[in-house]
Amino acid sequence: MISSQTISEAFSALAHPSRVDILLALMPYAASGLSAGDLAQKTSIPPSTLAHHLREMEAGNVIERIAQGRKTIIKPNLTSLSSIAGLITQLCCTSEGEPEC
Repeated sequence: MISSQTISEAFSALAHPSRVDILLALMPYAASGLSAGDLAQKTSIPPSTLAHHLREMEAGNVIERIAQGRKTIIKPNLTSLSSIAGLITQLCCTSEGEPEC
């Protein structure tokens, strides 16, 4: 089971509208990822501000950075996000009474 700390860190990493925008921009490119420059363009977030948000998101295990030569590719951490979503769905759908899921 995922710890409360892990879930809290992930939610904290998404507790800013710009970080949600970053995640939403990354999801269509989950398999290949995006460079920081491409991500800055897609989100209209200045590079220095984007770097701050990416650090927070990486600390919350919401994204991962992969070095590819001189570029850094950013991808959503689908394993972590899926685990959290799965746990929340499981808890919702296994409560007493009729599930609303």
